[in-house]
Amino acid sequence: MIGSRRRAAAVWGLVFVVRCLPGCGSDGAESSDDVGEPPAEAHYTVPVASDLGDSATYPVTSRVLWKVENDNATLRYRLPADLVGDDSQGISMTGPWNAETSVFDLAGAMGTAHCRADEAMLHCEEELPGIHVDLAAVERRLANAPDQAARLEVSRRFIGDPIGVLEVRYVKR
Repeated sequence: MIGSRRRAAAVWGLVFVVRCLPGCGSDGAESSDDVGEPPAEAHYTVPVASDLGDSATYPVTSRVLWKVENDNATLRYRLPADLVGDDSQGISMTGPWNAETSVFDLAGAMGTAHCRADEAMLHCEEELPGIHVDLAAVERRLANAPDQAARLEVSRRFIGDPIGVLEVRYVKR
């Protein structure tokens, strides 16, 4: 763990803020060592039947913001364009730490998420009924992909059941 007095880690090297518990710094402020590790991998997975294999996992190429302050977290990123058709499906959620379940319960215009984070990974289970999937745009984006049929099927299923898992892992220095 980055520090035993810190509750939650934030992710993706581009933005990484860790909430300090009392006594963390002389005034409880975040310090320069609160900068995170570079990402090793960020992906979004749609839980579907195993017949679709790896076609249900998409790289997340947008910046991911995970910020924790005063037991409240903020998550921002864009859904993979190959899943939803364009890169404008921004996810922005905020919410409190839930001590009973040991997760952050987030909500925003697109849906909800239950997230947990440590110094190695952010894991968010999401329900996103507010998203829009443009299947024609997905089909155009995947025109030459070897797994086009499977990816299109994942997008179709995502329309009917918009749930998924965001995972961001980062490299130890």
